[in-house]
Amino acid sequence: MSFGFKNSGATFNRAIFKMLQAQIGHTVEAYIDDLIVKSQKESNHLQDLAEVFEILKLHKLRLNPEKCAFSVSAGKFLEHLVTRRGIEADLNQIKAVKDLRLPRTNKEVQRLTGMAAALNQFISKSSNKCHAFFHALKGKSRRSFELTPDCDSALAELKEYLSSAPLLVKPKEFETLYLSLAVSAHAISSALVRQVDTDDMPIYFTSKTLLPAQTRYLPLEKLALAFISTARKLLPYFQSHTITVLTEHPLKSLFRKADLSTRVSKWAVKLANFDIRFEPRTAIKGPILADFITELTLKDTDILNIPTPQPITESTKALMPCSLSIDFPATNNEAEYKALLAGLCSAVAMKVSDLVVYCDSQLIVNQINHEHNAHADALASLASASASKASEFRTINFGSIDHPSFDTTLDVLNVELDPSWMDEIVAFLKHDTLPTDKKEAYCIRNKAAYYWLSESGKLYRKTISGPYLLIVHPTQVPTILTELHSGSCGCHSSGRSLCQCAISQGYFWKNMKKDCEEVVRKCRPSQLFSPIPKQPAQNLSPITSPWPVAQWGLDIVGKLPTTPEGFKFLITATDYFSKWVEAEPLATTTEADVRRFVWRKLSLDSSSLTPSSQTMEANSSART
Repeated sequence: MSFGFKNSGATFNRAIFKMLQAQIGHTVEAYIDDLIVKSQKESNHLQDLAEVFEILKLHKLRLNPEKCAFSVSAGKFLEHLVTRRGIEADLNQIKAVKDLRLPRTNKEVQRLTGMAAALNQFISKSSNKCHAFFHALKGKSRRSFELTPDCDSALAELKEYLSSAPLLVKPKEFETLYLSLAVSAHAISSALVRQVDTDDMPIYFTSKTLLPAQTRYLPLEKLALAFISTARKLLPYFQSHTITVLTEHPLKSLFRKADLSTRVSKWAVKLANFDIRFEPRTAIKGPILADFITELTLKDTDILNIPTPQPITESTKALMPCSLSIDFPATNNEAEYKALLAGLCSAVAMKVSDLVVYCDSQLIVNQINHEHNAHADALASLASASASKASEFRTINFGSIDHPSFDTTLDVLNVELDPSWMDEIVAFLKHDTLPTDKKEAYCIRNKAAYYWLSESGKLYRKTISGPYLLIVHPTQVPTILTELHSGSCGCHSSGRSLCQCAISQGYFWKNMKKDCEEVVRKCRPSQLFSPIPKQPAQNLSPITSPWPVAQWGLDIVGKLPTTPEGFKFLITATDYFSKWVEAEPLATTTEADVRRFVWRKLSLDSSSLTPSSQTMEANSSART
């Protein structure tokens, strides 16, 4: 390669991957010009080496003997120590961090943060541990640099953590991996682990400092940002393994919610390409993941940012939030009555003398103020009075009702719909059930990202800028199309217009355009009164001859069997415009014979430009 070839490293890396594509990931690991030949059994190591050497010899690649090491149980690869147990941090890098003194200048702080970045995958919540140094660098010049007290404790904590750096393990093929997330006020972190017996073994730690705009995200959005950032950084693990997210928060509901923000919708579509499951968090198994016990470490005490109640005094006002759970089916009015009663009980307990109630239900307010039901309440009090007191009032007719005015049991028409393409998507969104086939499961996960399931069980199609579209069952499609096309408000529109009309009405199903065109074809009024198309049924073909006898095509056929007259050849001439054919047998194919045929049959005389009508009639009668 030439010295000025700037992408030589990437080109060489692609060449290595192409040569060793069958071995990479199994017995070979490669990164540009660094190669490792590994074997799980010592008896197979020589065979694996011989296979790699044959491939390198075939492509005329040479190795430097001084940089090669054979039969080692541990070795450095990409500045990490690879052993039988797993991947360990380089002891030289850890020693360099431990030998650092407290930084005094910007250069020393940058050097420390660079060393921490090199060991980022071994450090749990590295952005949180180095936040003091990042804050010292932010907005500070070289001359006005001041060391904060937090930097000293942060450096001591970092050195203490690296003194017992965790061991990273390699996941097995098709193994389920577990992901833990953590969010603070200024950073997001994650830990990808695998469960071995009863312990959690770490695979990779990630951490990222939030940008100023990202610090203003909602807490759940920050948690979703930590998830999508981990998926981007650890893409090979997400593509080849099932990832189980351990969380106490409704991340799954967030990604499937109807009123998502633009960024959360984009994240949900990207995450739909992976096999992701959500499970509640269990006990942390091992001291390595102790930093991930708390998922959300924020300034507010609650995710919903509800202010903390303050003691009530005469000169101050306080907000005391209260939440109730109703364990029985209740209407909206019943729920508001319960909330009102709970507030009244709290007011009585606090010995409130004057109370103002704000309610958005005019019915409840008027019933409490005895405005709407004053007469009914008076009648009820009379009906419940004793017979001795009833005589004191004016004559009232009493009666008893032995049955309710309406029957609470309603007759509902149950319609069983046939199985359709919607069932698999609904089953995944509702119960997280997928087909056993991996390809089908992958397709269902990708499709489900574009759909939303309401609480009532209706499936909706997400749109870019408009409202969500209701998914129609295939058995209901003909009824909707008939009503839109030829119903009371139908206009017998074309197939394309009918499809857009169905979308504007909020409907969606598969093969909409095809179904709309079929309905239009079967509609007799549409076929009778539709505009006649002026477009030809077939593609137009160019005419090579503008008028008759303007261009002829000559051809000689033969050698044919000799006739009694001695003819062996046949010369023909075809008119390009009218397809008229003239033919004559020949004994020889000389220039004089061809010239004589052209002069006799294709004369340029104006009287013989077109064949005679008698000849054409004779030939036509002979053909018939």
